Amino acid sequence: MKFAFHPISDVQLKEAIKNMTVIVDTRENENHHILDYIRAKKIKYVIRKLEAGDYSLELPLNIEGMPSVVSLEKRIVIERKHSIDEIATNLGKDSERFEREMIRLKAVGTKCVLLLENFSFDRLYGEVGSYRSQMPSDQIALRLNQYIVRYDLHLYTLNDKNHAGRLITSLLARHAYEYLKEA
Repeated sequence: MKFAFHPISDVQLKEAIKNMTVIVDTRENENHHILDYIRAKKIKYVIRKLEAGDYSLELPLNIEGMPSVVSLEKRIVIERKHSIDEIATNLGKDSERFEREMIRLKAVGTKCVLLLENFSFDRLYGEVGSYRSQMPSDQIALRLNQYIVRYDLHLYTLNDKNHAGRLITSLLARHAYEYLKEA
């Protein structure tokens, strides 16, 4: 979406990002560590239903020719999975629902970041019994790679979930920055 306004100044850009609001989907769970980070950093957030994904953002703007609040939930979403078991479920028995969501996002041009916590390919391949899923590790990797390529997913993995809040907010802020610079 393009707006009719003069180029945004660096001051306006920094102010908009400083005042961004993280949108947290109402169905997101096991995310206390993320909300704790957001609160500790005094980042604004709202919990409301997102059409897709678990996190997105909106920007309050005080710029002539632009709406007072711009939502980027049609531009960027972060889909977070808290464990190998959760992504295995999404790639296995719940694959139809998960795939429909990925198809919908790709069709409307929404960038989807897939954030896998407590996950690494080393752990997936190397640690026998390190996850409960009955899906074999090679099958999880194959399906995950298939979704990444087919739906243009951007994959981030974290071994330590305590960094998830920082990654989510910094990634959303960078998307906001790039969006405003091109608007």
